[in-house]
Amino acid sequence: MIISTLKNLGFSEKEAIIYQTIYEQGHISPAQISVSTGINRSTVYSVIKDLIDKGVITEDHTKKQTIFIALPLTSLESMIDKEERRIQEKKLLVEQAKKELASLDQKTSISEPKMTFVFEENLNDFLYKQTPEWDISTMRRGGVWWGFQSPSFAKSYQKWIDWFWNECADKRLILKLLTNKSEIEKQMETKGYNRRLIRYWSGYSNFTASTWVSGDYIIMAMTDQKPHYLVQIHDEVLAHNMREMFKGLWESQDK
Repeated sequence: MIISTLKNLGFSEKEAIIYQTIYEQGHISPAQISVSTGINRSTVYSVIKDLIDKGVITEDHTKKQTIFIALPLTSLESMIDKEERRIQEKKLLVEQAKKELASLDQKTSISEPKMTFVFEENLNDFLYKQTPEWDISTMRRGGVWWGFQSPSFAKSYQKWIDWFWNECADKRLILKLLTNKSEIEKQMETKGYNRRLIRYWSGYSNFTASTWVSGDYIIMAMTDQKPHYLVQIHDEVLAHNMREMFKGLWESQDK
């Protein structure tokens, strides 16, 4: 039973057998491990090295003879901690690779527009998954994320907004957003997101949906009524023209 559990935890079969033997015996030499398990001594030494690397056993240096002992059972938890760190490092490397690869095709034009429709049940996951790509595209097109936004979006997706500014957004990215005056925007001002610039559009007082231009992406989100939904258009030419329109609107509003 324990052998199967250890294998599921990431041990090889021989690692599981030798670790169980060391744990049961308390103090044991490689020769004794070989006799107890039937595994030849050269393999025992190799497996012991792997178990030491895993952080679950150690050598007892107080003895003249080479002796190995099992570390406290909490050492098994450290294996998970190491794995989580490796996964986090890989996630960071993936994002770095995406940014570096994206920089190779800065002059590449999009051959045809691509549209994606996202229903409410998938919208939150889509935001987290797609945002790094929006971030990269924004930086390739001047580093400004333009748009107007319904207060209902900030109210419904506050956690995503916080994640974006605290963990995702490029440190150079600036958001220039037109919106309505609202209680949620008063709360947003207390967050201290200095690169989230807001102006209230005097010519329109009741946004009921949101539209952003993020690099070569146009994103439209309807969050004022149920069910929420989002439409994403990936088109360089349309995004360019929408971006120019937002620049003009932004400059025409009072700060």
